[in-house]
Formats: sequence, C-alpha cells, structure tokens
Amino acid sequence: AGAKVTGMVAIFTYGFDVVGTAFREAGVELHTLSHYHALLELALESGYVLQEQEAMLADWRKDPSNWNGQ
Repeated sequence: AGAKVTGMVAIFTYGFDVVGTAFREAGVELHTLSHYHALLELALESGYVLQEQEAMLADWRKDPSNWNGQ
C-alpha cells in the first residue's frame, strides 16, 4: 500500500534487452549474482557444453522467442 519499488535483487539473469529496458523505464535497479554469459563460460570450461554448441546457445539468447533450434 503506497510502497515504491526502487530495486530488485535476483540470483540470475539471461540479460535479455527487453528486460533491461523494462527495468530502466520503470526506474528500478536490477542487481544479480550471476548472468548467462558467466554460466555459458563455466559450462564450456567444465565440458558440460561443447564448443560446437556455443554459437547455437548464443543465437538462442539473442532472440529466444523466435529461435528455431537451427
């Protein structure tokens, strides 16, 4: 009742442009502990994700709504 949200803390972000824009337009700061690029880097280093899969995952992150998996 009457509270104003000025910030949000989250564990993870995919870093989607639309989300960043929405938070900026709302005047709300977003702080996260980690992000998609760090996750992808660790997944590559550990072998969980293969180097050949990196480009596909980067493409997905650019536009997940329209991604067709190819």
